[in-house]
Amino acid sequence: MGTGNNGNYQKDFYRFDPSAASGSQWTILNGFGGQKRQGGTAFVINDKAYICGGDNNGSDVYDFWSFDPAASSPWTQLRDIADTDSDNDYDDDYTSIVRTYGSSFVIDGKGYLALGQTVGGSLRSNYWIYDPSTDLWDGEDLTPFEGSARIKAVCFSTGKRGVIATGGSSSSTFYDDAWELDPYSYEEE
Repeated sequence: MGTGNNGNYQKDFYRFDPSAASGSQWTILNGFGGQKRQGGTAFVINDKAYICGGDNNGSDVYDFWSFDPAASSPWTQLRDIADTDSDNDYDDDYTSIVRTYGSSFVIDGKGYLALGQTVGGSLRSNYWIYDPSTDLWDGEDLTPFEGSARIKAVCFSTGKRGVIATGGSSSSTFYDDAWELDPYSYEEE
């Protein structure tokens, strides 16, 4: 568990051990070098957690980190999720990955990041797919989310399909629908 806002933006992380003695079940995880944030998202692939997105004092957060609990230095900074590397072109199309209060899940060993909003308030209806073997994102030519764009949705994966449900688009508009992404199903033309 980590980051968030308790009146101040946070960047601390904690581990919970249910088998530890009462009063010592929570321990701090040091070494996270990322930005403070609220509204970030995380997903887990092969026992590694990936953390991205969010808002830091009114600015979109674009750093991207992994946490490997088995490593001696568990935190690793990965490539940014925005076009920040002018010397390389891998990120030239990274124009809409950053978001706050997005939804993320894993299908077949790849991370999916969907929905959310920019700090300016623009809702995202697209999604991006992260491949940990290349540390690259792909979002070109993917069919956008067909429901209403939203933030703070609940999501989960069956391993082959992702489900996004509920959420809202403002402080007074809430949704009670559920949508399924089946990335291996194609629309007939």
